[in-house]
Amino acid sequence: MMDFTYLPEDPFRLYNGANGKKKCLLINNEPYMVKIMDNVSDGNIRSMSAYSEYVGCHIYNILGIPTQETILGTYTSQNKTYLAVACKDFCGEYDRLQDFSNIRNSIVSSSANGNGKELYPILVSIEEQKLIPEDRFKERFWAMFVVDALIGNFDRHSGNFGVLMNNKTKKVKLAPVYDCGSSLYPSLSDDMLPAILNNKNEILSRVYEFPASTYRDADNKKIKYHTLLMSDEYPECTAVLKKLKPIMDEKFEEICSLINNMPELSNIRKKFYTEMLKYRKALIIDNSYNLLKENEKIKSNKVVPNIEKIHHREKALQENRTFTSKIANEYALLFRMIEYENGGDKHKRNSDTDAIIISILRKEGYTTSEIKKVCEQLSPSAVGRNDYAGRMFIKAKLPEFAKITRANLMEVLHKTSVQIDR
Repeated sequence: MMDFTYLPEDPFRLYNGANGKKKCLLINNEPYMVKIMDNVSDGNIRSMSAYSEYVGCHIYNILGIPTQETILGTYTSQNKTYLAVACKDFCGEYDRLQDFSNIRNSIVSSSANGNGKELYPILVSIEEQKLIPEDRFKERFWAMFVVDALIGNFDRHSGNFGVLMNNKTKKVKLAPVYDCGSSLYPSLSDDMLPAILNNKNEILSRVYEFPASTYRDADNKKIKYHTLLMSDEYPECTAVLKKLKPIMDEKFEEICSLINNMPELSNIRKKFYTEMLKYRKALIIDNSYNLLKENEKIKSNKVVPNIEKIHHREKALQENRTFTSKIANEYALLFRMIEYENGGDKHKRNSDTDAIIISILRKEGYTTSEIKKVCEQLSPSAVGRNDYAGRMFIKAKLPEFAKITRANLMEVLHKTSVQIDR
């Protein structure tokens, strides 16, 4: 680990932002922004964001995305030694870094605040700006979203990505990715890690619940990475996920090797980083990719559901018919309850209905094979769709569905309603 203490300083380069004090120090006569971490944060927990910055940036680089160079080290002041990370200043003599919040503020026609975090207006601003071609800017934006989903970055906002503007050539280009210090759970000390690794629920909560992305939906709620990636709501995002997922598969061993060969990290932190990356890749990246590919396969094969069979199933479920098995009757009852809350409008039914039913039946002791069988036999949405029940099992395990029980079903439906998107 490099000692930054006695490196020459450039006092004419100053940096803003959170995550510790910052000085411009020269390494091999090149400027680096050295982030000096606070000695303590959150009580007695030492901030590990220097490690997060270093590992997060190196993961971006391994995946082939232009990223700032980083070096781990220490800095000593008044007999106290601080963990630090040096981030190479990528601005040349005539370059200026303009973050996206400044770009948004320059768009006169936009009603959005430059620092606003709602996702849709950010995407509109990318379309409206004229500095970088829209397709290139969006590809970089979604690449950051996908990789941040892998590394668990909770602070990728409009102030920490942007463009480089050259005052001499008058040319503009995308800045390298920078500021990854809020990834890989930086507030966790080594002594907190064993309890998390030994508790599956603790791991899953740190995959699905926290960290979420910093971006907000129209209701000002933080957007969860898995929710957006599985939705196929943004075609540009889906395209980037399909591009990056095979690269992640190929490079994942290299990523783990990077971590395991870092002498600065304790063994428990190495294990924690690699395990959490494995979980996040499998449950967010891989599951999203597989679900989207299956949907694409259905579309490309032009699978046309058997309308008559769908109507037959709808009629059987809505007529209060008695079925031969207990689980079939329970499925039908839950189906009708959800239909009733939708006002009988079949266009408000989608896979959420089956995810809710599966979540409830799992809690009531029915086996996986029993639930899959009844879903494939009775669900109108299962007609013509390969392994529909299997995919619904994955969806049912997501936090927003896993919390639903028969007891709280009506309350949940009243609050959220089943979304329209069959």
